[in-house]
This record gives sequence, C-alpha cells and structure tokens, in this order.
Amino acid sequence: MDTLSIKPAQDRHHGISGSRLLSMHPTVRALVGEASLRLTVLDGGADGALDAEVSWAHSSDLSDPTPFLDPGQVLLTTGTQFAAEGDHHDAYVERLTARGVAALGFGTEVVTAGTPEALVRACATRGLPLFEVPYDVPFIAIARFVADRVAAAEHARDAWALGAMRSISFAALRPEGLDATLAELARQLDLSVLLFDASGAVTHGESEGGPALAASHRSDIGAEAARLLRRGQRSSSTMHLDGTTVTLQTIGRRSELRGALAVVGERDLDASDQTVVTSVVALVGVALEQGRILSRARSAVRSAAVRALLDGRADLAAAVLAELGERVAEGEVIVARVQPGDGTTADSRAANAAVLDAWIDDGRVLIGTPQRIRAAAGALVHDGARIGVSAPTRLPDLPRAHREAGAALAAATAASPVVHAGELGSRGVDWLLERPGSRDIAAAVLRPIAHDAALLASLEAWLEANGQTDPAARRLGVHRHTLRARISTIEQLIGRDLSSFAARTEAWIALRATAED
Repeated sequence: MDTLSIKPAQDRHHGISGSRLLSMHPTVRALVGEASLRLTVLDGGADGALDAEVSWAHSSDLSDPTPFLDPGQVLLTTGTQFAAEGDHHDAYVERLTARGVAALGFGTEVVTAGTPEALVRACATRGLPLFEVPYDVPFIAIARFVADRVAAAEHARDAWALGAMRSISFAALRPEGLDATLAELARQLDLSVLLFDASGAVTHGESEGGPALAASHRSDIGAEAARLLRRGQRSSSTMHLDGTTVTLQTIGRRSELRGALAVVGERDLDASDQTVVTSVVALVGVALEQGRILSRARSAVRSAAVRALLDGRADLAAAVLAELGERVAEGEVIVARVQPGDGTTADSRAANAAVLDAWIDDGRVLIGTPQRIRAAAGALVHDGARIGVSAPTRLPDLPRAHREAGAALAAATAASPVVHAGELGSRGVDWLLERPGSRDIAAAVLRPIAHDAALLASLEAWLEANGQTDPAARRLGVHRHTLRARISTIEQLIGRDLSSFAARTEAWIALRATAED
C-alpha cells in the first residue's frame, strides 16, 4: 500500500501573524507528523485538508458515529463496523465528511491486517485524510497528543489576550488615549477597526496595519452600525461581505449609546479576540463618557466667558478663553443669535473653530468675523435654525451687537431664516406690529375709546396735523373747541398726556394696530 510524504508543518504558517501562530490548535499535518506516534498517511485528502485544525480526537466503531462528533474532530476506529458483509465504506465516509470530520485514523491488526482498500478508495474519493495507526500505538496516545496541544493553544490564547489587554490599557493612558487604544487594538488583532459616533458617522478609520476597506464595504458597515444605534439597546452583530468578516458592538448604556465599534478582517473572531474587543468597548465607552462630560464642562466655561464679553468685560472673557485655548477674532466681528433647529443639541458646536460658539440660556450665540459667521450660519440654517445677525462691530460694542442680533432673530421666520440687523430699519412700524403679541399690546392703549368712532377719527386727524387743532378741525368739519374737548376726553380715558411726543407716538402706533383689527 502506498503512503504519502508530509511536508514540514511550518510551511502552512506562511502569512499568519505571530500572535495567531502561537495560539492555533494542532493540525492534521502536525498530528500525523508526530514521530512518536508513527502514523502513516494513506491519503492526504482534498487540497488543504491536512492543514485543517483539530479540536479533539474521538474513537468509535459505530457504523454512524456522527451524532457524537463535532466538526474539526479526528475519528479513530478499528473497523469493527465493516466486519459484516457488504461494502459500507462509501456511505460511512460520506457521513463523516458531511459532519465535518477533519481526518480518519484506522487502527490495524485488531480486526483486519492493514487498512481496507475500499476504505482508502472511499476517503480518496471524498477528500477525507486517512492515516494508519500501528497496533502498538494506543488511541489514547493520539487523543492525549491532541488534548495537550489544544490545551496549550488555549493557554497561549489566554496569555495573548491578557498581554493584549495590558498593552491596550497602557495605550489608553497616553494623552491621545482614544486614538492610541484603537490603534493598539488593530495592531493586536491585525485587523481594521472603525469607531462610529452616536449618529453613525465614522470618527476613527481603519488602522494602517489592517486591510484596506472597499468603499462599498464602508457603506454597508456604516448602515449596519446606524441600524444598531437606532435600536437604542446594547447589541452586537456579525456581517460577511465578500470574504470579509465584520463584527460590530454598540458602546454605552441602554438608551444612552455613545457609538459603535467595528472590527473588520478576513477571519472570524475567536473567544480570546472577543474578550479583547469587549474590554476595548468598555474602555472606549469610558473615554467617550469622560469626553462628553469634559465637553459639557468646557461648554459651560465658554458660555460664562461669552456672557462676560456681552456684559462688556472683555479682559475677563479673554483670560477665561485663553485657558480653553480659544480667543475672540481680532478686528471687526459680528454677533449671531441662533434659535436652534430640532436636530441641534447643547453639545453641538459650529464646525469652524475660528467662531466662538456658546449656549446662553436656551439659545446659541456665535461671535466671529463676518466671513466665518456666514459660513457657520449656512450650516445651521440647513439644520432648521433661525438666525439674527448684528452689524459689524468691535469688542467694546459687543453688548449693543448682541441686542441687535436679538432684534434680528425676533424677525426671522421659516421663509426668511437669516435676518441682518441692518435690514430692520427699512421695515417700518407695520412690520413691528406683525410680531407675536405686538398688535394686542398696541391696541390696548386705545381700548377705552375703541368703540367710539368719533373720538378715534378726531385723534387720527389731530395726530396727522402734528397736534395742531385748527387744521384738524377743518378736516373733520367741526369747531376747534369741539376738537379740543374731544382730545381732552381722550387724554382722560387713555390716561396719557398727548402734549408729549412719546404719548403721541404710542397713540399713533395704537391707531395703526386698531385700524388693522
């Protein structure tokens, strides 16, 4: 009977990283190549079959042992099941290959002298590696060889996982802790790592050491990350994309997810890999939470500095902003007050770092050069915000510019989301009366005479005559004494002295409001 020569086991490790090589289970090639066992390979099976990893060695002479076998195991038999008449070898080997058995070992000189030729042919046909076990080599020796090496491999994987987590923990202590943590994870796994924020946007790309990702894969991975984040629950998933395996895990507490981590490569993660990834998910979760808290603290300090600016305390504001590494732009600046859109949160900031951006009460204030503010305003309007913009000014006049921006914001509408303070002067009193509540407030001035048409007409004619009685009386067709008496009555009823310019202005605006009712 011909036998096969086996190439050295180390040939199969070409292209495998060191951390993976040290932790691999024994292969069929390593088993049959063990000199102390004196095993003889009768058929090497299909291409690459000898390089399959072996998880266990099990002996059985059942005609169908597959219910008791797992994929990746080596089966040892003495052939008792073949003693009955009839050729059962093909069906027997077919069952083994369907179950995923890694190899078959036949013990000689127990039932038959040598290995049956029919069994050799069946294994060759099905691509199942077949080796012969000498009579004086007990099956337990083969099982012990496999068990010892499986235990050693698992111990090596545990040791690797501990070492990897230690290296990742040290990386997390660096100033750029989050970046260093993800880079070290990618290096330890020799895979790509992607980090998504809570909105599903990529904040950290794959490592230089990991395989490059196709654009279509990035899109598919991003869509899956967004799906997990929308669920709002801690979860994970595994994707297979054209030979690429993607493992995703969400980061953060339920209903407070901070993002998702994706590990991408050409292999599935084993238990040790998963342990390391889970530890990194915890570290990244802490880092993101700390970053969020720090961001809120910086935002509060920035808001206090901007309040100081708007109160005219520029020196104090500059000192506080310097501690944050920020400053107000030099030269002419403008102030924008923003009513945020539905999708804006207190943690969001203007994309341009040259714009001083702070939350004041329930609104948002931007301070920067006209060019920078226009760019920031364009992005905010896209998110549904309404914005009021002051005229250009310098730091000492920021309090006035803030008030101008507030007046402009009050004039902003969905149709005109950005209003500049310089536009307001051309809109007139009628526009002011269109503001919410303005018409009711103005009309209240004349409410005591609202139902007396003669008094209202007399007041209007008198005000249009600039408070001169004779021209107004002629226009009305009444005696001047009658008009004076009516004006006196109006003053008493509305509680205002119409000899003052302010009172006459209020009365005229109230007439405009009443005329539109």
